[in-house]
Amino acid sequence: MHLDHVDAARVADRLNLESEIRVAILQAGEWMEKLEELTENSASGMTFILDGLSPLTRFVLFASSQNKMSRENIERYVKEWQHIQPKSTGTTLRKMGLKEGPKYAQILTALRASWLDGEVNSEEEEKQLLAKLLEREQN
Repeated sequence: MHLDHVDAARVADRLNLESEIRVAILQAGEWMEKLEELTENSASGMTFILDGLSPLTRFVLFASSQNKMSRENIERYVKEWQHIQPKSTGTTLRKMGLKEGPKYAQILTALRASWLDGEVNSEEEEKQLLAKLLEREQN
């Protein structure tokens, strides 16, 4: 079943759905129109998109998608990707002398993306990448 944004809104209105369910269906309808983004992105790109959707929205998107690759990516996100986090934390960055601020999120996001995309495969590789990122910040 293909459900675009307009159809999703009509269904939600017709069924007088609860707020959470309505939002999930509308978000899924929006993403159905951009479904190719879910197949053309890297693992990190997919993860950062799906992180922004509620579990219910991800389920609706999975259930209504006819695109095999999109369904597989959503399944990988649920089973694997959403759980991948860098070993470093804000505490790590603070101990390394970085002042708290927006750079924390940028660095931790870059580390997570590297893990997700297979560019970092060990804690040692993460430490090396972190050192490079911090060096760039100081220059």
